[in-house]
Amino acid sequence: MENPVFNYLSFSDGTRDSDPVELFNRLKNIPELDAILRSFQDLALLVDERGFVMNYITGHMNIPAISDSILGKNLAELDFFDPLQVLLDSIEESRRSEESGDFEVEIRQVSSGDMEAAYFRARVFPVRKHAVIVFKDITSERNAFSSLAVSEEKYRILAENISDVVWIWDFDLKPLYISPSLSSIVGYTPEEYIKIPMEKLVTPSTYERAMEDVADFINANINGEIPPDDSISLDLEYYHKDGRTVWAEVKIKIHRGKGVPAYILGVTRDITQRKKAELLLREREAWQTLLLNTITDIIYTTDLEGRFTYISPFFEKYTGRSVSYLVGKHFSEFLMPTDAHRASKSFIQGLAGNVSTYIEVEFRLGEGINIPIELSVSTLCDQDGKPIGRLGVARDITERKLADKILKQSEEKYRTIFEAIQDGYYEVDLKGKILFINNSYARITGFPKEELLGYNYAKLMDEAGARMVYEKFHSVYNTGEPIHIAQGRMRRKDGSEAICEASVTLMYDSAGRKSGFCGIIRDVTERIKNEEELRIRNLTIEEDLKTAQLIQKSFIKSDTPAMEEVRIEYRYLPLEAVGGDYFSLTSLNEGGLGVFIGDVSNHGVSAALFISLVKATTDRICRDHAHDPHSYISRLNSELIGNMPLSFLTAIYGVFRKMEKGNGVSFKFCCAGHPAPLLYKSPSGEVDALLSKGTIIGVFDDLKLEDRTVYLDRGDRIFLYTDGIPEAMNARGEIWGYERMPDLIRETYDPSLSATLDNIILKINEFRNGVPLGDDVIIIGFEC
Repeated sequence: MENPVFNYLSFSDGTRDSDPVELFNRLKNIPELDAILRSFQDLALLVDERGFVMNYITGHMNIPAISDSILGKNLAELDFFDPLQVLLDSIEESRRSEESGDFEVEIRQVSSGDMEAAYFRARVFPVRKHAVIVFKDITSERNAFSSLAVSEEKYRILAENISDVVWIWDFDLKPLYISPSLSSIVGYTPEEYIKIPMEKLVTPSTYERAMEDVADFINANINGEIPPDDSISLDLEYYHKDGRTVWAEVKIKIHRGKGVPAYILGVTRDITQRKKAELLLREREAWQTLLLNTITDIIYTTDLEGRFTYISPFFEKYTGRSVSYLVGKHFSEFLMPTDAHRASKSFIQGLAGNVSTYIEVEFRLGEGINIPIELSVSTLCDQDGKPIGRLGVARDITERKLADKILKQSEEKYRTIFEAIQDGYYEVDLKGKILFINNSYARITGFPKEELLGYNYAKLMDEAGARMVYEKFHSVYNTGEPIHIAQGRMRRKDGSEAICEASVTLMYDSAGRKSGFCGIIRDVTERIKNEEELRIRNLTIEEDLKTAQLIQKSFIKSDTPAMEEVRIEYRYLPLEAVGGDYFSLTSLNEGGLGVFIGDVSNHGVSAALFISLVKATTDRICRDHAHDPHSYISRLNSELIGNMPLSFLTAIYGVFRKMEKGNGVSFKFCCAGHPAPLLYKSPSGEVDALLSKGTIIGVFDDLKLEDRTVYLDRGDRIFLYTDGIPEAMNARGEIWGYERMPDLIRETYDPSLSATLDNIILKINEFRNGVPLGDDVIIIGFEC
């Protein structure tokens, strides 16, 4: 707490050895320091070594209790310092250590005949044997925090029972409150979190952007450049306590008290899964087509200039207009002027920083129709990571905006929130008399709200239930700690019973005295009933799954057919649940060996049924097209199309045959959307992916297929596999990847084909590190 008075006393005449009393008097009479004294806001006292007041300066501070009457008096005689002993001890400690010391003190000042408390933060500066005490007025700050505490108590019970994180900052970006749900998102408790520097809580890229956006928002709100009820939303990547990162959507608003900014209020929501879904949407083209035709959000892309290049089909269903209405036009043509400016700024910042943005705008559909939408936008990159445009998801928020408008018009904000939640909220006094309930509480009990006010809660329960709740209330009263009631029974007005779970929290009045109890109550009657029905259904499903597993396992033959020129080894790791992978190895009557691998897109009982269909069909097709992979796959598609609703099949079929000359073997195959075979060449150790164009089976009438033939010399190997290996995932959400499959074959090579397959499985298991498989794993090795 730097102060011009102390600076002068410390360094006047270039020495600390001047007489403090003389310097203090000189300070008050030096014309050159007049400007300093006029702007000086603090109170300064000069006391001698015995604690007697030698002089004082008040500046602009108006404290009637501080006047010439205090000169010559000992501090111990001045009854307006509280606690006085703290002041005296701090003076003694500062003089002894010759270092300044901080403390807080209360001064009772006389104003218009009333005793009004003022609060000061003080610092003692030792000057030779004297001491200068500088007081800074913190009354407004204390009052603001006191008001904040009263307001916070009203919202605390709601904040601690929702999954989103509610937090409050002061304008120095220091946390004042964080709800306990924080641990569900980042793993830290609020107490741990506030000790970590802010720049270490989020990734550097999102931290810099967030600081700029928050600073701009705060300044614009304080300066009146935007409406007081405006808020901003940010997507931030947080560091989790276990080392991984999670994404969260943060909404920020400035809370005002008596018309002036008081503190920053924020709500954080975990959107990690949404981010992963967006990534998966870009990587899985086949699933993207299905999703775009079924989801009710509008997905679009733009080029680097902001012109629409793609609009998902739902746009036509929702608006009745063709997508050509937008494609080729700039997004700003369909926005209100203010929204167009914000969206353009967000567009440029998003491309420059290659980051996702969140924005709400009004979409002009034409003919005076404006639709409020929220946009979640990210940068669209090519395979080399170079930005080629922006990818956005648009959602109609008309209903949400209407709800927000109703909420803002409410005369009692926190009561409106309570009325909007589905759970019941209650407040009772220490005798159990109901003081306040929301509509949901009345709905659960079946009583009108007016009839329940003043009612004793015990009348809603039988004797045993009322005794149990009383004991819970008594425990909360004694310990001050909230309690959760797992199950209790409440008697409705119509005589029926509701099974409820509830929370109980102690309430305090403005003087800090225990005044009653409040909490949340939830009707779980239907849930309990549904859980029992679900338990019974699950038992039936488990039996069905066991049967399906037996069916699936019966299709995988344990014996391997013999071919003199080819050695065969395979590994099959099925899911605990029923997967959708199937393979067969067939010795052909005409000579050679046929191999088929199929992967149904779903799991469970339906997958087992589809595998049954696939096996029966391939067994029949093999009799007619065993040596013609192209015809084999085409025939399979024609027989399965229309018989696999909401599913599809990736497959590969190939034939090994001894070459007429030499000891080599040919492998002719056709691939339908299945992972490419891997060819290991001996002795060079090179591994190539054998790419072959092909469309998934069971969806399209006209498949685009091509045959491919390769030739194997002695020592060469071919590996066929399903996507369970390249799509294996670790705890950080990383997948092994198709591009690393050739490296996997090279790194795990062993002269023994069997040992090589074991090495591959071991390598994938080490990568997963305990994370369960997401799909069946099949890998078959063939060695010439």
